[in-house]
Amino acid sequence: MVDFFKLLTPKRQEEIAAGNEFYAERLEMFKALDTKNLITSTKYYVSQMDTPRKYKPGVPVYDATFWHIILPELLRRLEDD
Repeated sequence: MVDFFKLLTPKRQEEIAAGNEFYAERLEMFKALDTKNLITSTKYYVSQMDTPRKYKPGVPVYDATFWHIILPELLRRLEDD
């Protein structure tokens, strides 16, 4: 089996390692939040996102369904609990 990671340049290996470290740190941070703080963080991150906003409600694409229907419903249910 070929280890493609070893075929990358040292710079690219460092970039990937840094990205993996950032991901792991963020994952642990969000896993440690209680539900209320996770909801607050979710709403903040959603407010900072631009790309999903280009899809209006009713546009038949996964992004629009997730952004306008699933995510708000999920947050509503979590808040109600």
